[in-house]
Amino acid sequence: MKVIETKSQIITLREDGIMSYVAKPIDRQEVEDARENIESAKVFLNNKSKPSLVDLRKTKFLTVEARKLYASKENAKNISFCALLVDGPVSRMVGNFFIGINKTNYPTKLFNSEEKAINWLKSKL
Repeated sequence: MKVIETKSQIITLREDGIMSYVAKPIDRQEVEDARENIESAKVFLNNKSKPSLVDLRKTKFLTVEARKLYASKENAKNISFCALLVDGPVSRMVGNFFIGINKTNYPTKLFNSEEKAINWLKSKL
């Protein structure tokens, strides 16, 4: 397993080919943080998109600009499918913004269970 740690996330290329993004418990993620995470993940991608598991459970706040960058066509070059892992009202709200307001440029689905999220992503490999 390969791991990169940024200011706001731990990014892992799992052995099954799924990219894992685990948010750190910081108060606010800015567009600069989002840009750093996207650029850092490219080390593992080799110009190919991968299914991604994004763990939002520790996410407190993403700026509008950060959400737009994550949902952008630019980031769609990195993500083929995205499973958003949520648990409480804050992470669920952030996840719903991606699905309902920001409208990602890749298929995205919310999950309460990491196992179900991974199974869904594996079905897309």
